[in-house]
Amino acid sequence: MKKISLLFVFFAFCNNAMSQFRPLFEEGKSWVVDYYTWDERVEATYTYIVKGDSIVDSINYKKVYFTSKENLENLSLYYLARDENGVAYFRKDGKEHILFDFNRNIGDEFTVETELRFPEYNFKGIVREISNTESNDGVVRRTFNVDLDVYYNSDGEDEYECGFPYTFIEGIGEASYGIEIDYCIGCTGNYNNKLRCVHNADGVHIYGNAEGCINTGIEIVDDDKDSPHTIYSIEGQVLDIYPNNKVYIQNGKKFLKRK
Repeated sequence: MKKISLLFVFFAFCNNAMSQFRPLFEEGKSWVVDYYTWDERVEATYTYIVKGDSIVDSINYKKVYFTSKENLENLSLYYLARDENGVAYFRKDGKEHILFDFNRNIGDEFTVETELRFPEYNFKGIVREISNTESNDGVVRRTFNVDLDVYYNSDGEDEYECGFPYTFIEGIGEASYGIEIDYCIGCTGNYNNKLRCVHNADGVHIYGNAEGCINTGIEIVDDDKDSPHTIYSIEGQVLDIYPNNKVYIQNGKKFLKRK
């Protein structure tokens, strides 16, 4: 009887841990990334936003778009993405890749898929530390500190220990790149990426520097003026009233109605 009780507690703990997983790709979530020059000048700013769904090979994906700060209406598809059982996947060039596996433990080693940008290199990662970080919306998210060591060619010859540190945050992405896949591991070139901020689906700032961050097309409405245009939920359902403190769509634009 005691053994059965212990098993019940164990499975309950596992189910609770999985239920607390913070997904990375949620409809309406957005990331703003600045590109700095060597002299710390912002050369460009890009916004990445999750918008819409797609099905490929019977697998459900979210569409991830990107655009420049100055032209939020002109979206280009970046990749397809999904979360499943604590793993964030992206699909590009006809193949699915792992962006990050949040099931890893301290000391776990893994291979980073870099064939899209660095096909001549392999990157080996190791989880050095796992901690908890409270984001601006009050949600506690697991943080994985990872060292990436680079070695040349696929058979492991000419190995070089480098130990470049990266930080992956559950529901946020990499602390400097967000959800970008163009990691320049160990690069010392003219440009450096820096994640400025992350907004959730309701347009609420949850990570990074809110000052100077952009709104990604969500307008704040404080009055109760009627409009002849039909209003929709973020899922595309027709609404009879304006929803308080939730994003809705009207005339092709996103709005956040506050009480």
